[in-house]
Amino acid sequence: MQWIVNELSIDGNFRSVDEFLEELIQLLHLRKTNTIINNGLLCSRQIGNQPVVAGILFRQAVMTHASRDTKSLILSWINKNGPYWDDDRSSNDDDYFEHNGVDVTDLGLGECSRRILLNKDSAVVSLLSPSSNFNCNTLDIVQGLPQEPLALIQVSNISDTISLQKCAEKTRERPKNWATAIEYLREKFDCLAISYEVEEILQPHPFSSYVVERLEELLGVLHHLMESRDEQGRYTDETNQIITKHFSGDKAWFTDESNKNKNKKKFKDQLTFKDPLNPDETIFCPFHGKIKTPQFRIHFLLPEAEDKLLRVAYIGPKITKD
Repeated sequence: MQWIVNELSIDGNFRSVDEFLEELIQLLHLRKTNTIINNGLLCSRQIGNQPVVAGILFRQAVMTHASRDTKSLILSWINKNGPYWDDDRSSNDDDYFEHNGVDVTDLGLGECSRRILLNKDSAVVSLLSPSSNFNCNTLDIVQGLPQEPLALIQVSNISDTISLQKCAEKTRERPKNWATAIEYLREKFDCLAISYEVEEILQPHPFSSYVVERLEELLGVLHHLMESRDEQGRYTDETNQIITKHFSGDKAWFTDESNKNKNKKKFKDQLTFKDPLNPDETIFCPFHGKIKTPQFRIHFLLPEAEDKLLRVAYIGPKITKD
């Protein structure tokens, strides 16, 4: 789980700088004492430029009104250490988002929306002034131009430290090895049947948190594909949109193996795996999701209408190498 500070909640409407600092200090104290929040609370590199009261910006308020220790703690966070979400900004082909008519594409609300579309557990944290518009549990974000909206995204909004602490208590720490990573992915994506051979395949290779993040994105798309079908397992317009977006084009996340490789016996044998749902049987899985660095692949079987689960037969290093 990651939380992104909602810069729009720092909107110049605090009654005083001291009132703003009181809100901020509560948040920083929780960040200092809770490892999960410390690692998972992200801000923008531009947050210091948000207005606190008329004529005074965030960074100025801290410099002129905070105590020495508090000043050092806050400035270290916003100027030096982060973590900053804009250092790892998520990508989206239709990258325009609004909240109540305000363009939030390059703000925390836009980034949180992008991450939600990628099936990442994300929420925003708002600091509340007395006249705040962010004293609510969810915020509606519109993707696309107002006259042609593509999606309505509901972003969870946390506006007090008690709620943030409770949320963190329910959040497990990020996996630190392959076994816990695959267990986490199985629990999160219950529309997928991930082979129990995967842990053994991955075990000899150095653990990579980046690979786990990409696996979460890729498997999230496959999970969404399964959820998007109708009750009879037929593809819907939403399913077809997922396929168009992620299974076609030069930058497709998922592709079929080349006919050249599929016709080679050694590759056909290598792309045949134990069926995750029927280990005594095998399945041919040329379709795969791609991770570029390192070159890892997810091999899976596209579902038939009667399939309740999508079979993920292999996760590991690229197989088809000449």
